[in-house]
Amino acid sequence: MMENNILFDELKNIFADKILNNFTHKDLLAIDINGKDIHLVCEKLKNSEIIYFNYLTAISGVDYLNYSIKQKERFAVIYIFYNIDIKTQLKIRAFVPENDLHIPSITDLFMGANWLEREVYDMFGVIFDNHPDLKRILMPDYYEYHPLRKDYPLKGKGERVNFPKYQAIEVDIEKRK
Repeated sequence: MMENNILFDELKNIFADKILNNFTHKDLLAIDINGKDIHLVCEKLKNSEIIYFNYLTAISGVDYLNYSIKQKERFAVIYIFYNIDIKTQLKIRAFVPENDLHIPSITDLFMGANWLEREVYDMFGVIFDNHPDLKRILMPDYYEYHPLRKDYPLKGKGERVNFPKYQAIEVDIEKRK
């Protein structure tokens, strides 16, 4: 397992001006970057001979609206990478401005990003540029809102009455034996 300070020194050497902030939480090194830089950063992470992060573990979104600590932007996309050789994880928080919710897709670098980016798009409204098939994955295609945004009401906006209803099928358990 690589020490976080050694890993961060390597990240600084590679990314220099791209890292806005860094911190460690529960032994997980995290760096903050601008969303527009995510493709370049991921490409260098994947192709670096020193810190080779070759496994994408997760992508998720965060809405910092009304968050107690002021953040660079309202929205961020969180990426978790893993280096199998050194048994180390890296968290990247890519900030996306509320007035321009576009961020480059990394599906050309990590095929597993496909569905993860679609989920963030569906729930938060972040648009992944150059994604091969960016469409809703959890909500109906006609749905206008993004339910994990903090300004979305907990009980919805009354649109659920229009969701398609499915009939439950009764199964006679006795006949299945």
